[in-house]
Amino acid sequence: MVNRAQRISRNLAALTVAQLFSRGFAFVTTVHLARTLLADNFGVIVLGTTILAYAELLVNAGLNSLGPREVARDESSVPVLARAVLTIRLILAFATLGLLVVLMWLLPGPI
Repeated sequence: MVNRAQRISRNLAALTVAQLFSRGFAFVTTVHLARTLLADNFGVIVLGTTILAYAELLVNAGLNSLGPREVARDESSVPVLARAVLTIRLILAFATLGLLVVLMWLLPGPI
C-alpha cells in the first residue's frame, strides 16, 4: 500500500509533467502559427484571443470560487446556489455579447 506522502508526490509529479507538456505544446503551436500566418494575420488572431479572454473574465466574475465556497459552507443550498450562479452567468454572458457586438462595430476593418 502506498502511503500518503508517496501518493501526493506522484500526483504532483504527474501534474508537473502535464503542465510542462501543455506549455511546451502551446509554445510550439504559437511559433508555428506566427511563422505561417505572418505578422498581420497573426496579430488578428492575438487580438481576437485577447478580446475573448477579457470577455471570459467578465462572464466568470469570480463565480468559479464563490460557488464552491458557498457550497462548502452549506451543502443543502446547492440547488438554490446553482440556479443563482447559472442565472448570473447567463445575464453576464448576454451583457458581454452585447459589448462584443458594439466592439466589433468600433474596430476598423473586417476581422
